[in-house]
Amino acid sequence: MGQAASWDAHEAAVAMLAAVLDQDRPKPDAALPSSAWVGTYTEPETGLAVRIDPAVAGQVRLRFGHAAEQLDLQADGTAGSTGTRLRPGKDGPWMDRPGDNQRSRLLPCKGTPAHDITGCYRCEELGADLTVFNAGRVLYGTFPASWAKDAWRCWSRSGRMSGFCPARAR
Repeated sequence: MGQAASWDAHEAAVAMLAAVLDQDRPKPDAALPSSAWVGTYTEPETGLAVRIDPAVAGQVRLRFGHAAEQLDLQADGTAGSTGTRLRPGKDGPWMDRPGDNQRSRLLPCKGTPAHDITGCYRCEELGADLTVFNAGRVLYGTFPASWAKDAWRCWSRSGRMSGFCPARAR
């Protein structure tokens, strides 16, 4: 499953077409060094966190929004997939997402990430709460919305969501 789990619909369709035509898809150039952009950023228009991690040789993993993407490193210093491109700029990396009509310079996050984030967070615009508590080395959060009323989501210390956990009494 590996890489296929991070494909969008277009990537999956291209992979299927290549298989039907018995064609090999181009592989990332493993000789290219990992990008100097590896780190954590903020996308200024949305305020969402962006994380760029090393991946397999010739790729970086971009975590932005709801799914991680594997981006192929290119000889010109960019990295991209069918829906996203990272490119160098004089003030830092830029992220282009033409399908979302979005282009922005990523702002580096400074300082050390806070690990004590327990508490209740409220979004007045949505009228929604997020309650986070720490159970040892695992963060749990509940979203009292109709789609997750009786479920807790758990995160590892790295901030990766690890799936649904059993419901717990408040």
